[in-house]
Amino acid sequence: MPQKKRAWLSQLTLFLVTDLSGSMYEDEYGNNLGSNNHPRSKIQSLRNVVNSVADILIPTNLKEGVSPYNRIGMVSFCFWSTINRFD
Repeated sequence: MPQKKRAWLSQLTLFLVTDLSGSMYEDEYGNNLGSNNHPRSKIQSLRNVVNSVADILIPTNLKEGVSPYNRIGMVSFCFWSTINRFD
């Protein structure tokens, strides 16, 4: 039997919560790396993961099976929290 194609796609809204305190500039062992661009820093790992998730959920070129209405938001905290929304 041929497979039926779905007639609709569900919109997905994903919120990520992240720590942006000074410890994010350290490696996983707590060593201060002195740079937020160091490839082993926790903040760089976070950037890589968020970019990977964004490439899947909101790709530059729309792919079959991906809703064009997907959204990602980010809540960050350090000493206080802020909410950023990306549409």
